[in-house]
Amino acid sequence: MNRNKTIDIIKGIAILSIIIGHSSWTIGNGFNIGPFVYSYHIMAFMFVAGFCYNAEKYANRFREFVGSKLLSVIPLYFVYNLAFVILHNVLLHYHMIDGEPYTLVSMISFIAMGLCITTNENLIGPFWFLGMYLVAQIVFGFIMEMSSRMKAKYAKHIFTAVATVALGAVGLYITCNQVMLPYHVQTSLLAIPFMMIGYLVKLYWDYLRRWFNVIGCVVSAILLYILIQQGLAGSDLSANIIYNYKLYYLTTLIGIYFCISFARTIEKIPALNSIMTYAGQKSFHLMALHMTAFKIVDGIYGRMRGLAPETYGIFPHSYDIWWVYYLVGFGGVLGVIYLVDCIKRIIAKKVRVENVEN
Repeated sequence: MNRNKTIDIIKGIAILSIIIGHSSWTIGNGFNIGPFVYSYHIMAFMFVAGFCYNAEKYANRFREFVGSKLLSVIPLYFVYNLAFVILHNVLLHYHMIDGEPYTLVSMISFIAMGLCITTNENLIGPFWFLGMYLVAQIVFGFIMEMSSRMKAKYAKHIFTAVATVALGAVGLYITCNQVMLPYHVQTSLLAIPFMMIGYLVKLYWDYLRRWFNVIGCVVSAILLYILIQQGLAGSDLSANIIYNYKLYYLTTLIGIYFCISFARTIEKIPALNSIMTYAGQKSFHLMALHMTAFKIVDGIYGRMRGLAPETYGIFPHSYDIWWVYYLVGFGGVLGVIYLVDCIKRIIAKKVRVENVEN
C-alpha cells in the first residue's frame, strides 16, 4: 500500500499544534491559540493511528501487532530517556531545568524507568502521550482481532460499534470524574472512537477526500474557535480536563476535520507540503526535542537581557516570546533532524561504496 502523504501532513500539523500549545496560551490581543490547538492535537494523532491500522496484515495476528507497536516506541523512548537522565546534572548546572542533582543510584533508577515508558525528566514530559497511545493501540487492535474472528458480517459491525461506543463512554466518564489511571488509560479509552473513525475514513478515503478542502478548513477553524470562546469546546487531556463533556466528541471531530482539510490544502503548496510531510514523519523526534529547544532559547535570551539564571529553568518556557519558541521549537529542531538525516545518508552511501570496492 502506497504511503498516504495527507496522513503525514496531519501528523505534522498535530505536532506543530503541540509545540504551539506548549509555547503560548494566548497571542496578540488575546487570541486563544492554546485552547484551540489543545482541543484536537492529541486525538488527531489517534485518528491517524486508526487510519494506519492494517487489517489485512494483522487480522488474526494480534500478538504480532502488539509486538510491532511496542518495538516502534520503546527502544527509541528508552534512548531519549537515557540521554536526558545522563545529561540531567549538566542541564541543571546551566539552569535549563529545575530540581535536584542525580546520584549514580538515582540515575540507574531513572534510566530503568524508560523501559516502562515513564520518565522523571521534564524536558521529555510531552511523552506522557506515548503510554496512552500504546494502550489505545492495543485495545483497538484487540477489538479488530475479535471482530475479524466473527463469521457473520452483521455481528462484526454490531460488536465493533458497541465496543467502540462503550469504551469511549467509559473513557469520557472516568476523565470527567478526574480519575487519573496509570498510563492515562482513561485517555486511551477516550481515543478509541477517534481511532475507529480514522479506520473508517481510510476505507472510504477515495470518496471522502473531496470533502476536505480549503473552505472546510476555514469554516471548521472559525466554528471551533467560536465554540471555544463560548466555553463549549476545549480540553487538556494531560490534566484530565474536558470543558464540555456533552459536546466533547463533536467538537474534537470538528478539530480533526480542520486538520484533515488543512492538510489537503497544504498538499497543494509544494514547499509547505514537503516541510509538513517531513515534520509528520519525524513527529516523534519533534515531540522529544522541542522542550529542549525552548530551554536553549531561554538561556540565550536570559543571558542577553541580563536576567536572573533562576528564571531560565521555568517549565515549559520562561519568557513571553512565543514566536521565537514556534520558530526554534519547530523549524530549528526540524532543521537539526534534517541535518542528522543528511549525515546518516552520506555515511551510509560511503559504506556502500566501500563495500562494493571490497
